[in-house]
Amino acid sequence: MAGIITRAIAWLDAIEAARYAKPVITKSEPPLAPIESETYLDAYGVNDAPTQGQLIKSYRGTAYACANLCAQAVAATPLRLYVTTGRGQAKPRVETRAVSRKTMQWLSQNPSCTKQVAGAVDVEEVLEHPILELLQNVNRELDGFSLMEITDLYMEVVGSAYWYLPRDPLRNIEAIWILQSQFVTPVYDKAGKLKEYKYGSEDKSKRFSKDDILPFYLPSLGNLYNDGYSPLRAAYESVLMEENGKAHAAALQKNNARPDMLVWATGEGGGLGEDESKRLERRFNRKFREGGTGGIMVVGDEVDIRPLNFPPKDVQFALMANLNKEDIANAYGVPMSLLQTKDVNRANAEAGHYQLAKNAVLPRCRRLDQRLTQRFAVLFDPRLILIFDDPVPEDREFMLKKRQADLGMGVLVINEARAEDGREPVEGGDIPLVPSSMSTLESIVDPPDPPPQLMPGAPPAAPDEEPDEEEDKPAPKSVAHGPRDKVGRKHNRRLPKGRALAETLQGQFRKQQTVIMKRFKAITKESWRPPDGIFDGAPWSEFDISMANASRGHLTVTATEGVDVVKSDLQRRFPGEFDSWSVPPVKLQEAMAQASMDFSVSTNNTTRLALNDALGKLRTELAEGIITEGNTVSALTARVKGVFEDAETYRAQRIAVTESNRAIHQGERLAAQECGYVKGFRWLLSDDACEQCKAVAAKMPEVDLTSPFTVDDKGGPYAEIYHPPLHPNCQCSMMEVFNWEGEE
Repeated sequence: MAGIITRAIAWLDAIEAARYAKPVITKSEPPLAPIESETYLDAYGVNDAPTQGQLIKSYRGTAYACANLCAQAVAATPLRLYVTTGRGQAKPRVETRAVSRKTMQWLSQNPSCTKQVAGAVDVEEVLEHPILELLQNVNRELDGFSLMEITDLYMEVVGSAYWYLPRDPLRNIEAIWILQSQFVTPVYDKAGKLKEYKYGSEDKSKRFSKDDILPFYLPSLGNLYNDGYSPLRAAYESVLMEENGKAHAAALQKNNARPDMLVWATGEGGGLGEDESKRLERRFNRKFREGGTGGIMVVGDEVDIRPLNFPPKDVQFALMANLNKEDIANAYGVPMSLLQTKDVNRANAEAGHYQLAKNAVLPRCRRLDQRLTQRFAVLFDPRLILIFDDPVPEDREFMLKKRQADLGMGVLVINEARAEDGREPVEGGDIPLVPSSMSTLESIVDPPDPPPQLMPGAPPAAPDEEPDEEEDKPAPKSVAHGPRDKVGRKHNRRLPKGRALAETLQGQFRKQQTVIMKRFKAITKESWRPPDGIFDGAPWSEFDISMANASRGHLTVTATEGVDVVKSDLQRRFPGEFDSWSVPPVKLQEAMAQASMDFSVSTNNTTRLALNDALGKLRTELAEGIITEGNTVSALTARVKGVFEDAETYRAQRIAVTESNRAIHQGERLAAQECGYVKGFRWLLSDDACEQCKAVAAKMPEVDLTSPFTVDDKGGPYAEIYHPPLHPNCQCSMMEVFNWEGEE
């Protein structure tokens, strides 16, 4: 009995599988239209248009490089399977997992599945399914990567690709075989509609039903429905010129059909006989071939020798070769920086990969998305969607800023950010962070509500416990600073680390090094002794402007967090009074523009002094005989690189931490000046505060809004210290002192 039940279940499962595996055939057919075929390649009607076989033979040189770049990039992009669940539909009976918000946004913007996703109650990624197994283990010869790579290669070269989908007796697809596109011919009936596909030559061919073939086409204006127009075909004239140019160059190297000299008899006896001519020719070849060029030869015959000079064409060939290469690359959408090594650095190489992904790989993936979802996945289940991941690399700097802003504003929680990076969740990571202090919401203890009869500006109710003797009133609780001891006035506030700013500064230092080294090499070409002031003449003012512009946005975001510190405290004390209040954006932007320029000038001045110091030490060592005159350029080059390596590693991070600290406290001070409820600030020491900071906190623990905590005798933009940091890497903070009596 158990065996009968088992077989019955298997039979029902087979029926269910067959139902999903049954091919979907559209009822309508494309309208009958003339199918044009190209006859000639050129405008003169001399050269015939290439056949698909000829296109395959031309798959080499620049066309090979471009086609492979595109095909490998497409194949390397992960292809994922998703399933939608609509209203009233049962959950899928396969292993799935939830998709992230980022993935959901990508799916909703993809034209291949916009409608399915918009009408779905739930969208999940499928982890196990026969279609995934089929796309991974394609057949006994190919794997999943090769399947996508070869499919795209045929479209890059011929313009079309064909999958043969053989089925078992239950109509389940059991394998995928790629047919060689140059041997596939669509067959039409008398009405001009597609009937079947023929594979092979006329005398030996195989016929396939159109339901067993999945075609892929690039757009062809000559035949919209059953043919493709490849990039190689679009640039075929340039491909031929490139091939002919290489063949011509090879022929010149072999000296085919172009002699270097002529020899003829000048005596009274007339010309040389055939045997004598061959003998003399052999003597010349043996004497002057290969390494014998330029020697002296004495002959006993009366002959005249005349070298043959041909007009130089190398420059013309080189120019045409570059133009042909560029034309082929343009047809494929491949940047030239990916096809050459000359004058290519990391920056334009990364830009080239970005352009390739955006302009070439993304459209190809979208085209495959649509075909695979509407013509392949539907054979298994109409709810399935096959979509490639986004092949375009993210703007790393922008995403870092966005991640920091989203976490700081409570848009993301820590565990959501960790999930996007593929990391395990952590305890407490599902609680949003307060924008200003990065403290968890549950760590904030709300102060008691003020008595209802008090007006804004009145002091809060007296606490239950007596305040410390050294304070007139208890320190107001601050969202920004968290717990602290009252005596030492310390804080456990988590100040910004400025990682995004550090990366921006590293990029600025790399650009500066490129400019400095280029100028340095140009000067030292003329003299081994670098002149005084070699580094003072560099475009430091341009460096200042560039660094200030690049860092201003980072500082503005951080200063906005400082504004939120004060705003949050005001909202807690006066509910509803400050919900729409903020510092005018113009004031904040002006302050950060000045701050970014101040620190850029200071930073670049330090770099310039370090370079001049390296030059001074070099001169000292040269005078003392430690290094010789012939080693001065290489020694100084190494020291210049050392200055910028230190700037990229240690200095960039230190500056980012220091300036982010300065920006957030400057934002607090601006907010305090605008709101009218703060009369000053109190210095809060960090847990590892230095003696210098402790001295400032002891001497001037509290100041009003117009007075600095201390003044540095050295002068400069950082002479008057109105807020932390006191020194580089300083982690001290400050908190507001509210004006409860309302005095000015």
